[in-house]
Order: sequence, then structure tokens, then C-alpha cells
Amino acid sequence: MGTHKQALAAVLSFSVLFVGLAFGRTATAEEGAVQFVRTTDARLTALLRKPESPSRNQELDAVLEQLIDFDELSRRAFGDPCPETLPTCADLWTGLKPAERAQAKDLLRRLVEKNYRQHLVQILGFQVSYEGVDQASGLEEVRTEARQPAKPRDPPVQVAYVLEGRSGRYRIVDLVTEGASLTKSYYEQFRRMLADPSEGFPHIVERLRAKIAER
Repeated sequence: MGTHKQALAAVLSFSVLFVGLAFGRTATAEEGAVQFVRTTDARLTALLRKPESPSRNQELDAVLEQLIDFDELSRRAFGDPCPETLPTCADLWTGLKPAERAQAKDLLRRLVEKNYRQHLVQILGFQVSYEGVDQASGLEEVRTEARQPAKPRDPPVQVAYVLEGRSGRYRIVDLVTEGASLTKSYYEQFRRMLADPSEGFPHIVERLRAKIAER
């Protein structure tokens, strides 16, 4: 699913943000969104400096559950709501059975957490700058750029965090890495599989399980 650079960028996009407690929106919306990213980035760095252990990994997983809205992310990955840039998009989520929705959400969660645990340490030294906030459809998109200090001439990895604020707290519902939306990319793959009579939802499960099992 993509090139090595895209994979690294995707891992980086998760790593920069996914540790910390939800940040209350006490400042303006834009200030709160950026501060949320900054605060969680700092907490992530502190957590990653702990020795690797099962307890640390469990702590990371627990924080991920708190910060990422896996319900919303899963729905978006199946076209609910449809990506705005796909006029022919169909809502695939409502066509899934309740058990299929639960299974899809669990596999997506496990895949994100697996990638997170495996690759965070590799990118711990990246330097992140916060480039601003875009607002659309009730969501706030915090734009960041990450550079590897050892390779200052390399182009930065550009990541945008799509945040939704409910009850005064932010949660992550999507990531846009190098201009590519995570949930849109999943949607396009899932749509092709569901449209193929020889594949369907069982093939989605198979592909996700295979990605989770990869070392």
C-alpha cells in the first residue's frame, strides 16, 4: 500500500500527535488546535524516552484509544461522510452489517496501533514545525512540516491533522500526509474490493489482517 516514503510519512503523521490527554478548547479555535498538537507532541517525546516494555506499549495503546476517534475514522474510511473530492462516492458504511462494522473498526485500530509501536522510535528525532490551521466542514486541519536534522536538504514531510471538537475536546478523525487523506485512501481501496464479487468484505478483512501481521 504505497511507497517507502509514503509509509514513513504515514508513520510520522501518527507519531507526532498521538500521545497526551485531550486538550480543552480554552483559547480561540485556531490557537487551541495548534496547542493541542504541540502539547501532545511534547508528551509523546517524553513517553518515548522511557525504556521499551510491554507496559509502555500498553500505555501508548490506551492513549491512542483516547485521542483517536476510531468510530469516526472507520466511518470515513467507508464513505460516511463521503470524501468531498469524490463526486461519485457512495456511503459504504451503511451497507455493512453491524458485525462487519465492528470488525472493520477493530482491524483499523489494530493496524494503526501496530504501525505506531513499530516505527515511532525511528522518527523520534524529527523536528516538527506548525504551519497553521485550515477550517472546513466544521473540522480544523492543523498543518505541520517535519524535517530530519541529519538530512536538512531533504524536502519536509507534510502532515495535516484533521481534528473534530466535541464537548470542548479535540479528537483526530483523519490525517492528510503529503496531500493524501488517510481515510480517502482507505475508502478508494475498500470501494474497489466491495465492488468486486470475487472479493467483497472478506477480502478487506484479509488485507487488513495481512498488514497487521507484517513485520
